[in-house]
Parts: sequence; structure tokens; C-alpha cells
Amino acid sequence: MTPSWFKSLKRWVENLNSEYEDEIMKFMKWCLDSEILIKKENLILLLTLRSSFLNRSVFSGVPLGEIGSRERFIPHPEISSVIGPFLKKAYSSEKGAVLFTYGRDLFIESVLGYSEMPRDEECLLICDAYGRDFGIGRYKRGERIIVNLLDRGLYLRKGY
Repeated sequence: MTPSWFKSLKRWVENLNSEYEDEIMKFMKWCLDSEILIKKENLILLLTLRSSFLNRSVFSGVPLGEIGSRERFIPHPEISSVIGPFLKKAYSSEKGAVLFTYGRDLFIESVLGYSEMPRDEECLLICDAYGRDFGIGRYKRGERIIVNLLDRGLYLRKGY
């Protein structure tokens, strides 16, 4: 039986409006079935190591997000490194990248190019000119911006 927190993660992925949503969910389901996607307290982890130390289980992994009030999935900045390969990419100028990591939206004028042209309302992995990812944004064709949904600057702003 699928846990309720996994359904919350699924709703978040569906909201990405990506044409690769099915592949993301197949990957997440495989991780769940393989017992490398777990919930520990309120944190969802993609395990990289599970061992035992002094008769206690020890876990390490990539935090994907938290389960907040009313079973709502709240993504962690590291989720972009896990689902990034499934998303189209927008390559940003250096100035645009800095502003994006400050929590600002990315203006189309700061975009150097795309891996594939996105559809309106589609989520993109935001990268610098070298392909290093630093967040996820939603493309708004009519407003000529990419709305900041999640960026690595959250580490400093939220104190992760």
C-alpha cells in the first residue's frame, strides 16, 4: 500500500506540469519499492547509505523535502539534483543566476538558452552557463519570466 506522504509527493510532481512527470513518478515509485525512498520523522530522504552503529540504524541520503501540515509536501533545495535530469533546462546569465538564488524571478532577458523550448506553465531546471543547477522555476510565457519555485539560496535564507 502506498503511504500518504508518497501521495503528497506525487501531487507536488504533478504540479510541475512537466511532460516527463510519468518518468519522475516511475523513478520515485521504484525508489519507494526498493526501500531507498523513506520518511524519517517529517523528512523524506533518498538513501545513499543505510547501516547499523551500536545496534541503531544510521541513515544518510539526499533530503527531498518535508511533510508539513495537512500532509503537504514541502520540497527541499536538493530535490532539483534528483529530478533535474527529467526536466527541461533554462540556462541563465551570471547576473540572473545570482538574483534567482536570492529568491527573485528570472526575467527572460537573463536566459541564455533552453535545452528544449518549454511550454507555458512548465517547470524548468534553472542552470548557469556551465550546466550547474541552482533551482526550479515555472515558465510564464505571457509574463516573460520564470517564476522562482525553489533555489539553493534557501540554504542560507531558511538555515537548512
